[in-house]
Amino acid sequence: MRLSDRFKFVFISNPRCGSTSARQMLDPFADVRSTTNPPPVPWQHHHADAALIEEGMRESGRNPDDYVFFTTIRNPWARVFSAYKFGLKRPHSTWHAPAVSSGSVNGFIQHPHVIDKMSRHTLECKTTSRVQTFRIEDQTGDLLRLASSIVGEPLTLPHVNTTESASYIEAFSDQNAIDLVADIFSSDIAAMGYRFGG
Repeated sequence: MRLSDRFKFVFISNPRCGSTSARQMLDPFADVRSTTNPPPVPWQHHHADAALIEEGMRESGRNPDDYVFFTTIRNPWARVFSAYKFGLKRPHSTWHAPAVSSGSVNGFIQHPHVIDKMSRHTLECKTTSRVQTFRIEDQTGDLLRLASSIVGEPLTLPHVNTTESASYIEAFSDQNAIDLVADIFSSDIAAMGYRFGG
């Protein structure tokens, strides 16, 4: 999460959706920066959802109606594959133990910890009606135009915290795993038109 009282924006950080890149881009303009460490208040946690942030803003004397809210989203199967690959190479990641123990993305998404974490980061749980959502696959230009217009200068999106670009389509070989992703991220699919393989 990044919040700017000067520029009146709130970026909702959505894990494995280019959020690290977006946070880095917005850092120079942010007055409140989330943290993965225990934050001073819950709404300032790295991946706090919009409803919690709005509640925290009101409690701190801010009016959410005065701010522009936005976030990024990603093809759910590509997102799960990214979390799996990230977990394999990052021992301190929340995804590490499930990735190592499962041995494949098919087993990874069926791990109870992964199901729980992913279920809390769907569009339905993550956003409110005020949040503008941008697909990282084909709407980063729109995201940059919005952010640039808010801060009054041209911005570029760095590419940090990425995983290798191997195809998730080839990694998923179990129909049950494919269907489970579709079930967990049904709100993302309905809102953004995602499908497996496209």
